[in-house]
Amino acid sequence: MSLRKTSAPDLFSQLWIRTWHGDGDCPEWFPHGLRHSQPCLGYGVLEPLELTLSGSKMSSITAVTGVSLLENLKNGPRLGSEAEARSVVEQICFGVHRIHQMGTVHGALTPFNIVRDDRDCWKLWSVPTGRLELSVNPLDSEWEKPYRSPRVSEGNSPEVADDIYSLGVVFARLLGGGENLGLSDSARRVYELCVNQNSTWRFGAVKDLAGALNPETELLTIDTEGARVARQRGLEAFLQDSPEAALEHWQDALREDWLEFTAYNNAAVCQMRLKKWVEAIGFLEKAYKIYPHHHLVDANIGFCHNKLGDTVARDFWWCRSAELNPHCPLPHRLEAEEAYRGGRFDTALKFLKKALLAEPRDRPSRLLGGKLLKSLGFAKESEAHKAYAERLPEHPFLYEHLLTEKSPPPWSLRLSGKGSSVMERIRVESPSMNWLRKPK
Repeated sequence: MSLRKTSAPDLFSQLWIRTWHGDGDCPEWFPHGLRHSQPCLGYGVLEPLELTLSGSKMSSITAVTGVSLLENLKNGPRLGSEAEARSVVEQICFGVHRIHQMGTVHGALTPFNIVRDDRDCWKLWSVPTGRLELSVNPLDSEWEKPYRSPRVSEGNSPEVADDIYSLGVVFARLLGGGENLGLSDSARRVYELCVNQNSTWRFGAVKDLAGALNPETELLTIDTEGARVARQRGLEAFLQDSPEAALEHWQDALREDWLEFTAYNNAAVCQMRLKKWVEAIGFLEKAYKIYPHHHLVDANIGFCHNKLGDTVARDFWWCRSAELNPHCPLPHRLEAEEAYRGGRFDTALKFLKKALLAEPRDRPSRLLGGKLLKSLGFAKESEAHKAYAERLPEHPFLYEHLLTEKSPPPWSLRLSGKGSSVMERIRVESPSMNWLRKPK
Protein backbone atom coordinates (compact mmCIF):
# COMPACT_ATOMS: atom_id res chain seq x y z
CA MET A 1 0.00 0.00 0.00
CA SER A 2 1.34 3.44 -0.85
CA LEU A 3 0.36 7.09 -0.51
CA ARG A 4 1.55 9.94 -2.69
CA LYS A 5 0.46 13.51 -3.13
CA THR A 6 0.87 16.44 -5.46
CA SER A 7 -0.61 19.89 -5.90
CA ALA A 8 -3.55 20.75 -8.17
CA PRO A 9 -3.80 24.59 -8.30
CA ASP A 10 -7.07 24.64 -10.27
CA LEU A 11 -8.74 22.66 -7.48
CA PHE A 12 -7.13 24.82 -4.74
CA SER A 13 -5.97 21.60 -3.19
CA GLN A 14 -3.52 18.75 -2.98
CA LEU A 15 -4.32 15.47 -4.67
CA TRP A 16 -3.74 12.28 -2.68
CA ILE A 17 -3.28 9.07 -4.63
CA ARG A 18 -3.63 5.92 -2.57
CA THR A 19 -2.83 2.57 -4.13
CA TRP A 20 -3.46 -0.95 -2.88
CA HIS A 21 -1.88 -4.07 -4.33
CA GLY A 22 -3.72 -7.27 -3.46
CA ASP A 23 -2.62 -10.89 -3.65
CA GLY A 24 -5.12 -11.59 -6.45
CA ASP A 25 -7.92 -10.00 -8.45
CA CYS A 26 -10.45 -8.02 -6.45
CA PRO A 27 -13.65 -9.90 -5.52
CA GLU A 28 -16.20 -10.25 -8.32
CA TRP A 29 -18.85 -8.48 -6.23
CA PHE A 30 -16.86 -5.29 -5.74
CA PRO A 31 -17.08 -3.60 -9.18
CA HIS A 32 -20.85 -4.10 -9.11
CA GLY A 33 -20.96 -2.69 -5.59
CA LEU A 34 -18.98 0.39 -6.61
CA ARG A 35 -21.35 1.09 -9.50
CA HIS A 36 -24.23 1.32 -7.02
CA SER A 37 -22.40 3.02 -4.17
CA GLN A 38 -24.03 6.12 -2.73
CA PRO A 39 -21.80 9.00 -1.62
CA CYS A 40 -22.04 10.17 1.96
CA LEU A 41 -21.97 13.89 1.06
CA GLY A 42 -21.66 15.06 4.63
CA TYR A 43 -19.30 16.98 6.86
CA GLY A 44 -16.33 14.93 7.98
CA VAL A 45 -16.19 12.59 4.98
CA LEU A 46 -13.93 13.13 1.96
CA GLU A 47 -15.32 11.50 -1.16
CA PRO A 48 -12.80 10.43 -3.82
CA LEU A 49 -12.63 12.20 -7.16
CA GLU A 50 -11.73 8.97 -8.90
CA LEU A 51 -11.65 5.22 -8.24
CA THR A 52 -9.69 2.82 -10.44
CA LEU A 53 -9.80 -0.97 -10.37
CA SER A 54 -7.46 -3.00 -12.53
CA GLY A 55 -6.79 -6.64 -11.67
CA SER A 56 -5.36 -6.81 -8.17
CA LYS A 57 -4.59 -3.08 -8.08
CA MET A 58 -6.94 -0.45 -6.71
CA SER A 59 -6.31 3.28 -6.45
CA SER A 60 -8.25 6.31 -5.34
CA ILE A 61 -7.62 10.02 -5.85
CA THR A 62 -8.91 12.47 -3.25
CA ALA A 63 -8.56 16.24 -3.11
CA VAL A 64 -7.67 17.76 0.24
CA THR A 65 -4.84 19.92 1.53
CA GLY A 66 -3.60 18.50 4.78
CA VAL A 67 -1.64 15.82 6.62
CA SER A 68 -2.66 12.21 7.19
CA LEU A 69 -2.86 10.75 10.68
CA LEU A 70 -0.27 8.24 9.50
CA GLU A 71 2.21 11.07 8.93
CA ASN A 72 1.42 12.56 12.33
CA LEU A 73 1.97 9.29 14.18
CA LYS A 74 5.15 8.48 12.29
CA ASN A 75 6.62 11.69 13.68
CA GLY A 76 6.05 10.60 17.26
CA PRO A 77 4.13 8.14 19.41
CA ARG A 78 1.88 10.81 20.90
CA LEU A 79 -0.15 13.52 19.14
CA GLY A 80 -0.63 15.82 22.13
CA SER A 81 -2.59 16.22 25.35
CA GLU A 82 -5.61 14.19 26.38
CA ALA A 83 -7.82 17.17 25.56
CA GLU A 84 -6.41 17.25 22.05
CA ALA A 85 -6.87 13.50 21.61
CA ARG A 86 -10.49 13.81 22.76
CA SER A 87 -11.04 16.63 20.27
CA VAL A 88 -9.53 14.66 17.37
CA VAL A 89 -11.66 11.56 17.93
CA GLU A 90 -14.76 13.70 18.53
CA GLN A 91 -14.21 15.36 15.14
CA ILE A 92 -13.76 11.98 13.45
CA CYS A 93 -17.07 10.92 15.01
CA PHE A 94 -18.91 13.50 12.87
CA GLY A 95 -17.90 11.68 9.70
CA VAL A 96 -18.44 8.18 11.12
CA HIS A 97 -21.90 9.18 12.36
CA ARG A 98 -22.79 10.44 8.89
CA ILE A 99 -21.78 7.10 7.39
CA HIS A 100 -23.72 5.09 9.96
CA GLN A 101 -26.84 7.17 9.33
CA MET A 102 -26.71 5.96 5.72
CA GLY A 103 -27.11 2.42 7.00
CA THR A 104 -23.53 1.43 6.28
CA VAL A 105 -20.16 1.37 8.03
CA HIS A 106 -16.68 2.58 7.13
CA GLY A 107 -14.94 -0.69 7.91
CA ALA A 108 -11.34 0.51 7.69
CA LEU A 109 -10.77 3.28 10.25
CA THR A 110 -6.98 3.32 10.35
CA PRO A 111 -4.40 6.16 10.37
CA PHE A 112 -4.13 5.61 6.63
CA ASN A 113 -7.74 6.78 6.16
CA ILE A 114 -7.84 9.78 8.51
CA VAL A 115 -6.57 13.23 7.55
CA ARG A 116 -6.27 16.69 9.11
CA ASP A 117 -7.14 19.36 6.56
CA ASP A 118 -5.68 22.85 6.28
CA ARG A 119 -8.32 24.17 8.71
CA ASP A 120 -7.20 21.69 11.40
CA CYS A 121 -10.37 19.61 10.97
CA TRP A 122 -10.06 15.82 11.10
CA LYS A 123 -11.90 13.90 8.39
CA LEU A 124 -12.23 10.44 6.87
CA TRP A 125 -11.13 8.99 3.57
CA SER A 126 -12.14 6.03 1.53
CA VAL A 127 -15.78 5.27 2.27
CA PRO A 128 -16.50 3.45 -1.04
CA THR A 129 -13.27 1.45 -0.83
CA GLY A 130 -13.16 0.66 2.88
CA ARG A 131 -14.70 -2.79 2.46
CA LEU A 132 -12.33 -3.70 -0.36
CA GLU A 133 -9.34 -2.80 1.78
CA LEU A 134 -10.36 -5.68 4.03
CA SER A 135 -10.34 -8.03 1.05
CA VAL A 136 -7.34 -7.19 -1.12
CA ASN A 137 -4.79 -5.57 1.14
CA PRO A 138 -2.47 -7.64 3.36
CA LEU A 139 -2.65 -6.40 6.94
CA ASP A 140 0.10 -4.12 8.11
CA SER A 141 1.16 -5.18 11.60
CA GLU A 142 1.58 -1.62 12.89
CA TRP A 143 -0.87 0.61 11.02
CA GLU A 144 -3.81 -1.64 10.18
CA LYS A 145 -4.09 -4.85 12.16
CA PRO A 146 -4.31 -3.24 15.65
CA TYR A 147 -7.19 -1.01 14.51
CA ARG A 148 -9.44 -3.86 13.43
CA SER A 149 -11.71 -5.59 15.90
CA PRO A 150 -11.23 -9.30 16.60
CA ARG A 151 -14.32 -10.29 14.62
CA VAL A 152 -13.24 -8.25 11.58
CA SER A 153 -9.76 -9.75 11.80
CA GLU A 154 -11.44 -13.17 11.67
CA GLY A 155 -12.99 -12.25 8.32
CA ASN A 156 -16.47 -11.12 9.40
CA SER A 157 -18.17 -8.15 7.75
CA PRO A 158 -17.75 -4.97 9.82
CA GLU A 159 -20.60 -3.54 11.85
CA VAL A 160 -21.14 -0.30 13.78
CA ALA A 161 -19.50 -1.80 16.87
CA ASP A 162 -16.37 -2.56 14.84
CA ASP A 163 -16.02 1.07 13.73
CA ILE A 164 -16.34 2.09 17.39
CA TYR A 165 -13.60 -0.42 18.29
CA SER A 166 -11.31 1.21 15.72
CA LEU A 167 -12.02 4.66 17.13
CA GLY A 168 -11.07 3.44 20.58
CA VAL A 169 -7.72 2.20 19.32
CA VAL A 170 -7.12 5.52 17.54
CA PHE A 171 -7.88 7.33 20.81
CA ALA A 172 -5.39 5.21 22.77
CA ARG A 173 -2.75 5.61 20.08
CA LEU A 174 -3.08 9.41 20.18
CA LEU A 175 -2.48 9.30 23.91
CA GLY A 176 0.76 7.40 23.73
CA GLY A 177 0.59 4.28 21.65
CA GLY A 178 -1.14 1.64 23.70
CA GLU A 179 -3.87 0.80 26.16
CA ASN A 180 -1.47 0.96 29.14
CA LEU A 181 0.07 4.31 28.30
CA GLY A 182 -1.10 7.83 29.05
CA LEU A 183 -4.74 7.12 29.92
CA SER A 184 -6.47 8.94 32.77
CA ASP A 185 -9.28 7.11 34.56
CA SER A 186 -11.85 8.95 32.45
CA ALA A 187 -10.00 8.26 29.21
CA ARG A 188 -9.53 4.60 30.14
CA ARG A 189 -13.28 4.28 30.68
CA VAL A 190 -13.92 5.68 27.19
CA TYR A 191 -11.32 3.33 25.75
CA GLU A 192 -12.82 0.28 27.47
CA LEU A 193 -16.31 1.13 26.21
CA CYS A 194 -14.91 1.16 22.69
CA VAL A 195 -12.83 -2.02 22.65
CA ASN A 196 -14.65 -4.37 25.04
CA GLN A 197 -14.35 -7.91 23.69
CA ASN A 198 -18.11 -8.24 24.01
CA SER A 199 -19.33 -5.89 21.29
CA THR A 200 -22.72 -5.46 22.95
CA TRP A 201 -20.97 -3.71 25.87
CA ARG A 202 -19.37 -1.08 23.65
CA PHE A 203 -20.90 2.32 22.95
CA GLY A 204 -24.16 1.72 21.11
CA ALA A 205 -23.64 4.60 18.69
CA VAL A 206 -20.94 7.04 17.65
CA LYS A 207 -22.99 9.88 19.18
CA ASP A 208 -22.59 8.19 22.56
CA LEU A 209 -18.82 8.03 22.11
CA ALA A 210 -18.66 11.70 21.07
CA GLY A 211 -20.74 12.66 24.12
CA ALA A 212 -18.39 10.74 26.41
CA LEU A 213 -15.41 12.56 24.88
CA ASN A 214 -17.10 15.96 25.08
CA PRO A 215 -20.48 16.31 26.82
CA GLU A 216 -21.03 19.58 24.94
CA THR A 217 -20.33 18.15 21.47
CA GLU A 218 -22.55 19.64 18.78
CA LEU A 219 -22.98 16.18 17.30
CA LEU A 220 -25.62 15.54 19.98
CA THR A 221 -27.73 18.41 18.61
CA ILE A 222 -27.91 17.01 15.07
CA ASP A 223 -31.14 15.24 14.13
CA THR A 224 -30.26 13.42 10.92
CA GLU A 225 -33.60 11.60 10.77
CA GLY A 226 -35.54 14.83 11.13
CA ALA A 227 -33.38 16.38 8.41
CA ARG A 228 -33.98 13.36 6.15
CA VAL A 229 -37.77 13.74 6.47
CA ALA A 230 -37.57 17.47 5.74
CA ARG A 231 -35.33 16.83 2.70
CA GLN A 232 -37.83 14.34 1.31
CA ARG A 233 -40.65 16.84 1.75
CA GLY A 234 -38.55 19.43 -0.04
CA LEU A 235 -38.05 17.13 -3.01
CA GLU A 236 -41.76 16.33 -3.15
CA ALA A 237 -42.62 20.05 -3.15
CA PHE A 238 -40.08 20.74 -5.89
CA LEU A 239 -41.53 17.95 -8.04
CA GLN A 240 -44.93 19.58 -7.56
CA ASP A 241 -43.38 22.73 -9.07
CA SER A 242 -43.49 24.69 -5.80
CA PRO A 243 -39.96 26.06 -5.21
CA GLU A 244 -41.13 28.32 -2.37
CA ALA A 245 -42.48 25.37 -0.36
CA ALA A 246 -39.45 23.26 -1.25
CA LEU A 247 -37.15 26.01 0.03
CA GLU A 248 -38.97 26.08 3.37
CA HIS A 249 -38.58 22.31 3.78
CA TRP A 250 -34.89 22.35 2.90
CA GLN A 251 -34.35 25.19 5.37
CA ASP A 252 -36.16 23.03 7.96
CA ALA A 253 -33.66 20.29 7.16
CA LEU A 254 -30.81 22.70 7.85
CA ARG A 255 -32.33 23.63 11.21
CA GLU A 256 -32.25 19.93 12.11
CA ASP A 257 -28.77 19.39 10.68
CA TRP A 258 -26.75 22.50 9.84
CA LEU A 259 -24.04 20.33 8.23
CA GLU A 260 -26.40 18.88 5.59
CA PHE A 261 -24.54 19.33 2.30
CA THR A 262 -27.45 18.25 0.09
CA ALA A 263 -29.90 20.67 1.70
CA TYR A 264 -27.61 23.65 1.10
CA ASN A 265 -27.31 22.82 -2.60
CA ASN A 266 -31.01 22.16 -3.04
CA ALA A 267 -32.04 25.31 -1.16
CA ALA A 268 -29.77 27.19 -3.59
CA VAL A 269 -31.58 25.61 -6.55
CA CYS A 270 -34.89 26.89 -5.15
CA GLN A 271 -33.40 30.38 -4.97
CA MET A 272 -32.26 29.92 -8.56
CA ARG A 273 -35.82 29.08 -9.55
CA LEU A 274 -36.89 32.30 -7.84
CA LYS A 275 -34.10 34.21 -9.66
CA LYS A 276 -32.42 35.18 -6.40
CA TRP A 277 -28.88 34.64 -7.59
CA VAL A 278 -26.99 36.24 -4.70
CA GLU A 279 -29.01 34.29 -2.13
CA ALA A 280 -28.39 31.10 -4.10
CA ILE A 281 -24.63 31.70 -4.09
CA GLY A 282 -24.84 32.15 -0.31
CA PHE A 283 -26.24 28.62 0.10
CA LEU A 284 -23.77 27.19 -2.40
CA GLU A 285 -20.83 28.74 -0.57
CA LYS A 286 -21.93 26.93 2.60
CA ALA A 287 -22.19 23.66 0.67
CA TYR A 288 -18.73 24.32 -0.75
CA LYS A 289 -17.26 24.73 2.74
CA ILE A 290 -18.55 21.28 3.70
CA TYR A 291 -17.37 19.54 0.53
CA PRO A 292 -15.44 21.72 -1.96
CA HIS A 293 -15.10 19.27 -4.85
CA HIS A 294 -18.59 18.39 -6.03
CA HIS A 295 -19.18 18.88 -9.74
CA LEU A 296 -22.87 19.75 -9.31
CA VAL A 297 -22.22 22.53 -6.80
CA ASP A 298 -19.54 23.92 -9.12
CA ALA A 299 -21.98 23.90 -12.04
CA ASN A 300 -24.60 25.71 -9.96
CA ILE A 301 -22.13 28.37 -8.82
CA GLY A 302 -21.23 28.95 -12.46
CA PHE A 303 -24.92 29.15 -13.39
CA CYS A 304 -25.52 31.91 -10.83
CA HIS A 305 -22.45 33.89 -11.88
CA ASN A 306 -23.64 33.66 -15.48
CA LYS A 307 -26.98 35.18 -14.51
CA LEU A 308 -25.13 37.93 -12.66
CA GLY A 309 -23.10 38.70 -15.79
CA ASP A 310 -19.72 37.47 -14.49
CA THR A 311 -18.57 35.40 -17.46
CA VAL A 312 -15.05 34.87 -16.11
CA ALA A 313 -16.35 33.23 -12.93
CA ARG A 314 -18.93 31.31 -14.98
CA ASP A 315 -16.29 29.83 -17.26
CA PHE A 316 -14.04 28.88 -14.34
CA TRP A 317 -16.73 27.02 -12.39
CA TRP A 318 -18.24 25.25 -15.41
CA CYS A 319 -14.80 24.15 -16.57
CA ARG A 320 -13.91 22.90 -13.09
CA SER A 321 -17.20 21.01 -12.86
CA ALA A 322 -16.48 19.18 -16.12
CA GLU A 323 -12.94 18.37 -15.03
CA LEU A 324 -14.09 16.95 -11.71
CA ASN A 325 -16.61 14.60 -13.29
CA PRO A 326 -16.80 14.33 -17.09
CA HIS A 327 -19.65 11.83 -16.76
CA CYS A 328 -22.08 14.50 -15.59
CA PRO A 329 -23.92 16.14 -18.53
CA LEU A 330 -24.90 19.34 -16.71
CA PRO A 331 -21.80 21.58 -17.18
CA HIS A 332 -21.51 20.56 -20.84
CA ARG A 333 -25.20 21.29 -21.47
CA LEU A 334 -24.99 24.66 -19.72
CA GLU A 335 -22.06 25.59 -21.96
CA ALA A 336 -24.03 24.43 -25.00
CA GLU A 337 -27.13 26.43 -24.01
CA GLU A 338 -25.08 29.58 -23.51
CA ALA A 339 -23.34 29.16 -26.87
CA TYR A 340 -26.71 28.50 -28.56
CA ARG A 341 -28.21 31.69 -27.12
CA GLY A 342 -25.18 33.59 -28.41
CA GLY A 343 -25.55 32.16 -31.92
CA ARG A 344 -22.28 30.20 -31.66
CA PHE A 345 -23.80 27.03 -33.05
CA ASP A 346 -20.56 25.15 -33.71
CA THR A 347 -19.44 25.67 -30.12
CA ALA A 348 -22.90 24.69 -28.89
CA LEU A 349 -22.75 21.48 -30.91
CA LYS A 350 -19.33 20.62 -29.46
CA PHE A 351 -20.55 20.89 -25.88
CA LEU A 352 -23.87 19.22 -26.64
CA LYS A 353 -22.04 16.16 -27.95
CA LYS A 354 -20.14 15.97 -24.65
CA ALA A 355 -23.39 16.23 -22.68
CA LEU A 356 -25.06 13.44 -24.67
CA LEU A 357 -21.97 11.28 -24.46
CA ALA A 358 -22.06 11.67 -20.67
CA GLU A 359 -25.79 10.89 -20.46
CA PRO A 360 -27.75 10.02 -23.65
CA ARG A 361 -31.06 10.07 -21.71
CA ASP A 362 -30.75 13.67 -20.50
CA ARG A 363 -34.04 15.22 -21.63
CA PRO A 364 -32.95 18.90 -21.61
CA SER A 365 -29.92 17.98 -23.74
CA ARG A 366 -32.14 16.20 -26.25
CA LEU A 367 -34.50 19.16 -26.45
CA LEU A 368 -31.57 21.51 -26.96
CA GLY A 369 -30.30 19.16 -29.65
CA GLY A 370 -33.61 19.47 -31.45
CA LYS A 371 -33.44 23.28 -31.47
CA LEU A 372 -29.76 23.42 -32.35
CA LEU A 373 -29.95 20.97 -35.25
CA LYS A 374 -32.98 22.81 -36.64
CA SER A 375 -30.97 26.04 -36.59
CA LEU A 376 -28.17 24.23 -38.45
CA GLY A 377 -30.60 23.02 -41.11
CA PHE A 378 -30.81 19.36 -40.07
CA ALA A 379 -34.60 19.05 -39.87
CA LYS A 380 -34.75 15.23 -39.80
CA GLU A 381 -32.14 14.89 -37.06
CA SER A 382 -33.85 17.70 -35.14
CA GLU A 383 -37.16 15.85 -35.12
CA ALA A 384 -35.44 12.65 -34.02
CA HIS A 385 -33.99 14.40 -30.95
CA LYS A 386 -37.32 15.97 -30.05
CA ALA A 387 -39.13 12.67 -30.46
CA TYR A 388 -36.59 10.93 -28.23
CA ALA A 389 -36.94 13.67 -25.61
CA GLU A 390 -40.72 13.19 -25.50
CA ARG A 391 -40.19 9.58 -24.38
CA LEU A 392 -38.04 10.64 -21.43
CA PRO A 393 -39.40 11.68 -17.98
CA GLU A 394 -40.23 15.37 -17.69
CA HIS A 395 -39.23 17.22 -14.53
CA PRO A 396 -39.63 20.80 -13.29
CA PHE A 397 -37.15 23.42 -14.47
CA LEU A 398 -33.68 23.05 -12.85
CA TYR A 399 -34.46 19.60 -11.45
CA GLU A 400 -31.15 18.33 -12.83
CA HIS A 401 -29.37 20.87 -10.60
CA LEU A 402 -30.66 19.14 -7.45
CA LEU A 403 -28.78 16.55 -5.47
CA THR A 404 -30.95 13.43 -5.20
CA GLU A 405 -30.35 9.71 -4.84
CA LYS A 406 -30.33 9.54 -8.66
CA SER A 407 -27.60 12.16 -9.08
CA PRO A 408 -24.24 10.94 -10.41
CA PRO A 409 -21.73 10.25 -7.63
CA PRO A 410 -18.93 12.79 -7.19
CA TRP A 411 -16.30 10.30 -8.36
CA SER A 412 -15.33 8.85 -11.72
CA LEU A 413 -15.21 5.05 -11.77
CA ARG A 414 -12.56 3.50 -14.00
CA LEU A 415 -12.90 -0.26 -14.26
CA SER A 416 -9.98 -2.16 -15.79
CA GLY A 417 -8.20 1.21 -15.93
CA LYS A 418 -10.43 2.44 -18.79
CA GLY A 419 -11.35 6.09 -19.34
CA SER A 420 -9.45 9.30 -18.78
CA SER A 421 -8.01 10.04 -15.35
CA VAL A 422 -8.53 13.27 -13.46
CA MET A 423 -4.73 13.53 -13.49
CA GLU A 424 -4.94 13.96 -17.27
CA ARG A 425 -7.76 16.53 -17.15
CA ILE A 426 -6.36 19.03 -14.67
CA ARG A 427 -3.14 20.96 -14.25
CA VAL A 428 -0.77 19.33 -11.80
CA GLU A 429 1.91 21.55 -10.33
CA SER A 430 4.67 18.96 -10.48
CA PRO A 431 4.69 15.63 -12.29
CA SER A 432 7.05 14.19 -9.69
CA MET A 433 5.11 12.75 -6.78
CA ASN A 434 6.07 12.98 -3.16
CA TRP A 435 5.80 9.36 -2.05
CA LEU A 436 4.88 8.45 1.47
CA ARG A 437 4.96 4.70 1.82
CA LYS A 438 3.42 2.83 4.67
CA PRO A 439 6.08 1.38 6.92
CA LYS A 440 6.33 -2.39 6.80
